[in-house]
Amino acid sequence: MSNPNLRTVKPPPLKVLLVDRDKALAHELLEKWSLAGCELYHCDGATDTLKIISRGQWGTVFLSSEFLTLDQLDTLTFIKEHNRGVEVFVLSETESAALAEDVVRKGAHSVLIKPLRVSFLESLVKKVMTRAISNKNHRTLEEHLMMDLLGSSPAMEKVLATITKVAPTNSTVLIEGETGTGKEFIANLVHRLSNRSDEAFVAINCAAIPENLIESELFGSKKGAFTGATTDRKGLFEEADSGTLFLDEIGELPLSMQVKLLRFLQEREIRRVGDTETHTVNVRVIAATNLDLARAVKEGHFREDLYYRLNTFHLHLPPLRERRGNIPHLLRFFVKKFSMQHNIPIKGIAKDAESLLLHFDYPGNIRQLENIIEHAVVLCEGEYILLQHLPEFFFKESTPAYLSLPASKEIQTPDRLLSLAELEKQHIIHALQLLDNNQSEVAKKLDISRSTLWRKIKEHGIPLV
Repeated sequence: MSNPNLRTVKPPPLKVLLVDRDKALAHELLEKWSLAGCELYHCDGATDTLKIISRGQWGTVFLSSEFLTLDQLDTLTFIKEHNRGVEVFVLSETESAALAEDVVRKGAHSVLIKPLRVSFLESLVKKVMTRAISNKNHRTLEEHLMMDLLGSSPAMEKVLATITKVAPTNSTVLIEGETGTGKEFIANLVHRLSNRSDEAFVAINCAAIPENLIESELFGSKKGAFTGATTDRKGLFEEADSGTLFLDEIGELPLSMQVKLLRFLQEREIRRVGDTETHTVNVRVIAATNLDLARAVKEGHFREDLYYRLNTFHLHLPPLRERRGNIPHLLRFFVKKFSMQHNIPIKGIAKDAESLLLHFDYPGNIRQLENIIEHAVVLCEGEYILLQHLPEFFFKESTPAYLSLPASKEIQTPDRLLSLAELEKQHIIHALQLLDNNQSEVAKKLDISRSTLWRKIKEHGIPLV
């Protein structure tokens, strides 16, 4: 399924800020700067510097070491908080290992020692721009690939058609589906296709946070609000300001917190724990659950008014067993992913192993399939994944008999594939061995008549003990 909204594009001009009172350096940079595709600005560390930093959406900042603290604030931290993805270079008059260690720990790229040539600074910014273009194009290509992987079944094509319409809006989205069906990926895709794609995507699993901590985790806390609160602390709503907050396992959110979430969705305001003032934040909420929230509402475990607020747009992700057409694509994708990740050259999956993988029900859905392929790739000793490389539970769980194929003594590759007749013979022998030659039971498990089983035993010359 192709998407006209997905294109490989260059990002807008990179904005570069010099924060330094060195007038000679500023004059030289502004006069000689010739790097295309970026805009250069200068401020001399006056009182409006923090305002300039917070409003600029800077891609690169050259910061003089004398301004590492401004208005009693850590300037590096302030820059990183207000400019997602920014790269900061600290300018210093002298070399200092302690300074370099401190600023790099706080997120700076490196320390540059003056004097500095304009051409050198331009080369640094050019690298930043190249990385930005590469990251943007990589994300776009990844979206193309995953849209193809997930969009090859009617159910997923419907989901993705809805996403392309909903993503550019600010509407709240509720995603329902079994564990492992890709709910967080879909939420991230909505974010990437939205007007907020250059802002933060912040995710939290509501079931993983203790009830007594979740309020401060989401909304932040005021200094002195509780034991251990020694400073003001941002919550995830503030971290996601201008971006997207993904609330996974929303059905596990305590009722007391459901009220506070409802208030935000109605008023777009939050209040830190221990604070008396409210703050307005611009956050899009995407929620997900593996529970039936409509039933939870009827049973009194989830607020009805919150359910309808969250359910502005509803996406249901079908389990993998209901979209088997996706499995071949996912197999190829994960084999390539993990063969590259673990530096193991693998060409593909042998036919008998692939047959087993295609017919398994995957109670853990895509996440389980991904783990299975990583397991197989790590154990693989040749160019093709074989039956013996798959996890043991494939052969132990109560799956249909035709999935319990024995590991063939013949290594199957594109150059040596067993015929269907050979596979059928091996499978019948294996079934007879498993069921102690009980032909009635074998016929039942293979879903054929006893006379058909007897005829095939004769055709293949299978000896009966």
